[in-house]
Amino acid sequence: PMNHLPRVLILMATHNAQVTIAKQLDTIFGQTGCEVSLWVADDSSSDNTYHILETYAAEHQAMRILFNTERRGVERRMFDLFHACKPDEFDYIGFAYQDEEWRLGKLEAAITRISANTSRPELYYGNVKKIDLNGIPLGDDYDGYEECVEKQASLLLVPNWAYASTMLMNRALVKLIQTHPVRDYGRDFWTWIHAAALYCGGYVYGDLSHVYVTRRTLEMERYDNAPVPETPEQRTKFAATLLREYKPQMPDEVVGVVEEVALRQASAKCRASLAHRADIAVPAGQSLSKLRLELLAGRI
Repeated sequence: PMNHLPRVLILMATHNAQVTIAKQLDTIFGQTGCEVSLWVADDSSSDNTYHILETYAAEHQAMRILFNTERRGVERRMFDLFHACKPDEFDYIGFAYQDEEWRLGKLEAAITRISANTSRPELYYGNVKKIDLNGIPLGDDYDGYEECVEKQASLLLVPNWAYASTMLMNRALVKLIQTHPVRDYGRDFWTWIHAAALYCGGYVYGDLSHVYVTRRTLEMERYDNAPVPETPEQRTKFAATLLREYKPQMPDEVVGVVEEVALRQASAKCRASLAHRADIAVPAGQSLSKLRLELLAGRI
């Protein structure tokens, strides 16, 4: 057992966040049951964001801020922070967005589900409640994915349901991903993290029955734009890149399904095999039969 409070490093990127950033910082530093450090990369803000960050950094020794004069976007900033951190200095590493509020107990809930003191890569993630800029609830974001959590192959064929700011990683997972600093893998960085934990002998705890993060959707879209639907080519590239980087860490049965996804566009045999797998699910309200038919037809 640890003889100190768990040390958690949170990584965040900001851009023109003066309306929401103070509340988010308050909820991050208000977390209990752990020692929180925060690294923030400001993505060339032109409003009062950097001044607010400096004010908080003066009050919190565990906060580091970096101002960048060139706009690169939240995912690139998070990627750079992730690969710059030293996992041995912390027990867990996670992410935060500028336009959210964390409920008390958010980090404690994650810490109780995964272990820092193991060589096994481990990942926690949870659900998100969407709110608008006035705080009006818009519903849960990922509750429809609960069946997908139990069906391992789903991640390769449906949108990723492990939302970045609900994620918490142990040191072993951070080290695994840092040894493969790939930038171009077809899908986004959060899907890459989820897949590394899910397919490389790791442990993943999906806590979609609880909500510890509320997010202002309009603010997010203004910063990094609404997500664009993934193409079959992106999924093919993602699977091929996973094999290239992580195949030695993958159990044989995992290698088989990832290979089928990587080859499915050129192989009717692989499409047929995938379409008949039992470990594929779709979010609630969507049709699994339709997914299987689209797989056979080469449209997904």
